[in-house]
Amino acid sequence: MSAKEQAELAALLSDVRAGSNSAFARLAERYEGLLRHRAAVFSCGQDEGDAYQEACLALHRAALRYSMQEQVTFGLYAKICIDNALKTKYKREAQATGHIAGQAVDLIPFEEGRFFAYFSDPVIEEERVEELLSLIRSELSAYERQVFNLYIQKLSTAEIADQLGRDEKSVKNAISRLLKKLRKRLGR
Repeated sequence: MSAKEQAELAALLSDVRAGSNSAFARLAERYEGLLRHRAAVFSCGQDEGDAYQEACLALHRAALRYSMQEQVTFGLYAKICIDNALKTKYKREAQATGHIAGQAVDLIPFEEGRFFAYFSDPVIEEERVEELLSLIRSELSAYERQVFNLYIQKLSTAEIADQLGRDEKSVKNAISRLLKKLRKRLGR
């Protein structure tokens, strides 16, 4: 980004922080592609307007919180904020109903405290999930598989340690290793 573009963005963000609706409209127009894309990705074509509104709110919060001294660009910062807001929205909906937009959801842990979801036809998705779980389990040691099986049941590290008769630090290390393996295997 050129110095002129940075100065324009800084002025725009300053105007948004000052409460200018027109400045936010210009910012939203500037990031329209990002807003639409992230809304489409997270809504899976269902209720995209609601996801878009959530993305706009997250963009506004990002504009209020971002500092030009950050080590990341505003675009990346905004994308992270939007993704986190949409993940939270759909995770809450999934926990409340077990479904999102009429589709069954199966949540699988990916990182400590985070989940990724599988949407669409429940029968087809169940086969895919089983295939993925089988693949995941083949990458893990026997101990990591035991930890993984308890972890996906949403047990805490203390509960897993208690059930396996292991030290909590050992369980945390196993979770760290298995998540690293999963990220590598899933290309994340």
